[in-house]
Amino acid sequence: MMQESQDLIDEMEEFHTFLQTLDEEDWSRPTLFMDWTPWDVVAHLHFFDLVSMASLEGEEQFAATQKELIDSIMAGRTNAEIARERFADLNAADLLAVWRRDCIDMATQLGESNPKRRLPWFGPDMGVRMFTTARYMETWSHSQEATVWSP
Repeated sequence: MMQESQDLIDEMEEFHTFLQTLDEEDWSRPTLFMDWTPWDVVAHLHFFDLVSMASLEGEEQFAATQKELIDSIMAGRTNAEIARERFADLNAADLLAVWRRDCIDMATQLGESNPKRRLPWFGPDMGVRMFTTARYMETWSHSQEATVWSP
């Protein structure tokens, strides 16, 4: 497995460990980032991990996922609203469990992919190594916001 994939799993596990310390009330407390709650942060990460899985499935699957997302945004919905709707039936514990499971699956698939493989995305296509690094960055940066509460 590529080191970047293991780094992504390690970062996710560190954030996952922190999130397990939150009580039920904390999951709905607004953070300093756009008043997203920790639940919103995990829903956002999970949603885009699933979009990443569509990219791993190939251009056709990604194109359909991309179109659906762009259509939703053009209709005035935010990324947070889209993720909230998609995972509305999940409480914090269930969301945390599916996010962890799917993030490990995504990182493993990335780690087992040919590093020279190009994956479609919203901007230019990315090589697997850069794609994995981008998911790592997204996980790390959003984990930072989930630890700072709004006043």
